[in-house]
Amino acid sequence: MASIKILTVSCLRRISRIQAVNTLNTARNYASKLPTAEELNLTLKPEIPPRESIEYVVSKCPKEWKLVERLIPPKVVPDPTVKPQYPSGWQPPKAESSAQLPYFVERSKNHMPGVYLVRQVRGQRVRTKIRKVSGDIWALERDLKEYLEEKHQKEVISQINEVTRCIWFKGDYVNDVIRWMTQKGF
Repeated sequence: MASIKILTVSCLRRISRIQAVNTLNTARNYASKLPTAEELNLTLKPEIPPRESIEYVVSKCPKEWKLVERLIPPKVVPDPTVKPQYPSGWQPPKAESSAQLPYFVERSKNHMPGVYLVRQVRGQRVRTKIRKVSGDIWALERDLKEYLEEKHQKEVISQINEVTRCIWFKGDYVNDVIRWMTQKGF
């Protein structure tokens, strides 16, 4: 039995050496068949033609400048136009109702509520994140937790980070939190 193992191992070593040599020879053969840069008429440093001076005229016409200004993106996101109702369901914050509460949630630069769905660990871990909380963050977490537990009839796990001004809820509660925030006037 031992002699068969020794014979098999020595044969396999010989076969693997032969395959390695054949692979190396094949690679050398292919490398010798590749065309050189001279055969392909390539130069290492392509010559760049000198820049031609482009003639242009500066327009002083305000009518033409209005057309150009439309193409330039604004540096700041403009305030939305005031309407009684928006087609997307978006609502602007109401200053009078949110001023009575001990906490406040700022909106993003695009005037959207700071509520996000975060997926981690290949989408297995789903959490709701509320950013830019000012004021009493503990009271906001308590009120939101009461609302979510009452609505879903189950315990809601939350985490507060005072330093980053964030509240995390385990699960997907984005739409519920945004609905609650718009009712409160945020």
